[in-house]
This record gives sequence, C-alpha cells and structure tokens, in this order.
Amino acid sequence: MRPTCFVIMPFGEKESIDFDKVYKEIIVPSCKKADVEVIRADEELMGGIIHKSMFERIILSDIVIVDVSIANANVYYELGIRHALKKSKTILIAKKGQSLEFDIRPMRTLFYDENSSSVKKIVKSIQDVLKESYTDSPIYNFFDTLDEKKLKDRSETFQKNILKENEIIQKIDIASDLRELNKIKKGLQFTINEEQILLKLFLKYKDCKFYEDVLKIYKKLPKELQEYKVVKEQLGFCYNRIEKRDKAKIVLKDVIKKYGQNSETLGILGRVYKDEFLQTNKYADLKKAINYYKQGFESDIRDYYPGINLVTLMSLDDKKNQHEFEMILNTVKYSIKQDTKKHKNYWNVASLLELEVLSKNKKESKKVVQELLEFDSQEWMIETTVNNLQIINNNYNLRWIGKIMKAIL
Repeated sequence: MRPTCFVIMPFGEKESIDFDKVYKEIIVPSCKKADVEVIRADEELMGGIIHKSMFERIILSDIVIVDVSIANANVYYELGIRHALKKSKTILIAKKGQSLEFDIRPMRTLFYDENSSSVKKIVKSIQDVLKESYTDSPIYNFFDTLDEKKLKDRSETFQKNILKENEIIQKIDIASDLRELNKIKKGLQFTINEEQILLKLFLKYKDCKFYEDVLKIYKKLPKELQEYKVVKEQLGFCYNRIEKRDKAKIVLKDVIKKYGQNSETLGILGRVYKDEFLQTNKYADLKKAINYYKQGFESDIRDYYPGINLVTLMSLDDKKNQHEFEMILNTVKYSIKQDTKKHKNYWNVASLLELEVLSKNKKESKKVVQELLEFDSQEWMIETTVNNLQIINNNYNLRWIGKIMKAIL
C-alpha cells in the first residue's frame, strides 16, 4: 500500500497565486514521482460531516504538505492540528518571494517556483521524510514528550517564569529614561531569552529616541531575532535618525528583497529619501522619496502613512501630473476618513489636516485644527505635524497656514 499525502492549501486564485495550478502542476506530479497517494480537501465528495473527514486526513495521513504562501486562516488552523498531534512528516511549502507569517518563519520551509526544479525539490523532501523520522513539529521539539506528569512539572516552572517576565515587561512599559532601560537590560543578563521581552526592550529604546542604544542592543539579540522583519525595519529607521542613511537604505532594501514589498518598509524607506531631500534639496532625492511612498501606498491603501507623505512631497514637484495628484489626494483622504470611523486618534486627524491644507481648503482646515487640539498630544507629535505643514507652506506660501501652525503650537 502506497503512503498517503494530504495537501492543505488555499483554493483558487488568491493574492496573485493560482493555487489550483500549483496543486495540479507542482504538487500532484511531485507526489506521483515520489510514489505517494495524494489527496486534497476539495476532492472529498463523500457524505457526512466534513470536519470528521478533514481531521482524519490531517492526523492519519502519512505525510501532510501545507502551502503557507499566504495568511489563510483555514490553512493555519489545520496546520496547528497536525503539529499538535503528529511529531513528524509535515512539509511546509511556499511560493518563492512570499513573506511568511511571524509564527512560522523559523520553521523549515521549501520555497517553490512554477518550474520543474520545484517538483524535484518536493519529491526529494517527500522521500526524505519517509526515510527519516526527525521531528518537525515545534510542539514536539519543545517538549521531549507530552507525558502528563512531565507537563505538570514544567507547568509550575512556566508559571513562575511568566510572572517574572510580566514584571519585566511592566518595568519596560513605564521606563522613560536611558538609565532605567539600561538597568533593566543589565538585570536580564540575557539569561531569559524570551523573544517578547527582548523585542519589547529593543522597540522601547527606539520609541524613547535612544537610537545609538538601539544599534547596541541589536548586536546582542539572538541571530534569529535580528532577522525578524519588524526588527530590521526599525533598525533602518534608527540608522536614518542618526543620519547613517546609506546603511538605512541597505537594511530596508534587503527587507524588501527578502519579504517583498509592503507599505511599512516602503514607507520607512520613503522617509529616508524624504529626509535626504530636505537636507540636500536635490530633485533626484525628491523623486526617489515620491516613488517609494507611492509604492508603499499602492501596496496597501488602508495604510495612509505613505499616502499622506506621498501627496505632501508631490505638492513640491513642479513637474507632477496634476490630475494624478488630485486623484491620489482624494484616495488618501478617503482612507483616512475610513480609519477615523473606526478609531479617531491624533495621527489620522493630523493627517486629515495636512490634506485639507494641501487642498488649500482654509475653512475645513480650521475646523480640523479644533479637533486636533482636543487630543492630549506629546510635544514631538505636534512638532512632526508643524514640520509637515511647514514643508507644504514653503511651496504654497499662504498666510493662513502660518496661523494654523501657531494655533497648534
């Protein structure tokens, strides 16, 4: 009897990936060449409760191939069941160039492309897991056994550690100066190698604007944590803040190469070129900043940060396409108004103010200013808004914009 291989993956075309094509042209040929019986959920035509059928195949199949190219809830749910109940013979695959989700990024994943070499890779992987009995479930890798008594003993230690970790996290949350943060870091001695604590400490140094210290703590992070997308992005952000812009560009472009284009990374890279332009006043730097902010906003129009920066810088470009400028401005305005419906905060109101100023809408600008003044905002937040308005006014040179800046201050 041939071994069975159950395939967990999305159906149809999603996020520019034709999963049905991947199944038919890559996975099925791979399983045939490896001499295993392949089955996919949507090929199940038997009656009865579909979950019973699914659970049987997830748990009892000799091999399970899971396509984690995109963040599909059903795929992740079924993968979790497999990892919880089977210690081995689970193969993760993903399309080359896709950014994996945080929780599964450290796991061994086979990246495929739409060519014959991908079939060879999957065939070899199937043959390897059939020959070897190495543990690929992170749950079984963490626990030597799921024996109830051993779990109970570990549970007591776990609870003590959780209390200790929560105390450290609370100290990080309330810390406000460099001396306090350094004391927490020194007290850790990196004996508690919890990613959550280290990441929180790293980001706290950044939020408190201790950028040089962020670079120091980055070097002490475990290599795995150093490669996390959010860590790399903030590393690039800090390099820019201390005007090491060439290093910032290298780090951020590497993130895009590794994890693909996304609004967050492109927005930070746009900021690097924006700051460079404000320093050099070179048109080439302005165009690069506009280009990266545009790519960032197009990656996710719900993220208005690159959008507001895009239209602000476009307003400075005498060679801009006016129709395109107005179209993007209205799109950004719609995105911000949708966000304020969910949760009105300082930043979406401040961004709306900038858009009204960019539209030269004096009446609406004054109205939004009143909303902005209702927030209990920090000095640096106000400073950021005023600086952005100053950039606009350098080009527009309207007296009423100056009055708005004074009202905010």
